[in-house]
Amino acid sequence: MIPPHSLPVIASTCGRYDMYGFIHKALRKAQCDIVVRLGQAGTDITPGLLTDLRDLLDLGRLHISHEEAHIHMAAELRMPQASSRLKGQHDTHRDTFLGLEGLIVAFEQAPSSLRQDAARRLYLAFSAFMARDFEHMLEEETAHNDTLWRQFSDAELMNIEGGIIASLAPEKVIRFMRLMVPAISRHERVTLLGGMKVNAPPEAFTAVMELAVYPTLSVEDLRDLEKRLSNVAAAA
Repeated sequence: MIPPHSLPVIASTCGRYDMYGFIHKALRKAQCDIVVRLGQAGTDITPGLLTDLRDLLDLGRLHISHEEAHIHMAAELRMPQASSRLKGQHDTHRDTFLGLEGLIVAFEQAPSSLRQDAARRLYLAFSAFMARDFEHMLEEETAHNDTLWRQFSDAELMNIEGGIIASLAPEKVIRFMRLMVPAISRHERVTLLGGMKVNAPPEAFTAVMELAVYPTLSVEDLRDLEKRLSNVAAAA
């Protein structure tokens, strides 16, 4: 747990495989984008923004369910109660998602005289969720990763992550990739997409590029990625 009013000590990964890194970067960026948009909108929150917020909450539910079904389950087999604290935080997240949906509906149904208060409640409540979730993700990336690294090899961790990916319907893969690709570094993009280009079916890789990569990256980032991927293909 992060001590109050102090910066956490972030230990080195020592080169170990971090299952949480990419997806948490995606969730952090998506949440920051939404809270900025809510703040800028004021009372003029559009249906499109509310749809994006609902989509993000839906992916949040899916994400914690995957962690429990794959990461927590594996960890508990080797170290009972290893994930109990995180599971409690997930349960709080689920309650929060329901509360945020209620605030979204309250804004949608509010008369003009009450829209300012409804918008403010939604904005501040989502901000509060972000604050808690950022601490939760940090705990997973530090304390829980340390537990996983002591109990599992990198190959085993990759296999657990592979089970999560295999459980996703193709449209869910695209939704997560649309959040992930613009959130990670240029080097990380080629790690993620280069492996997919070499190992995934060509049609799956093409779908990710067309539906998740091209719509979310700048011209400069796309040019950099294509150059790096061509080097991956040449080395394969």
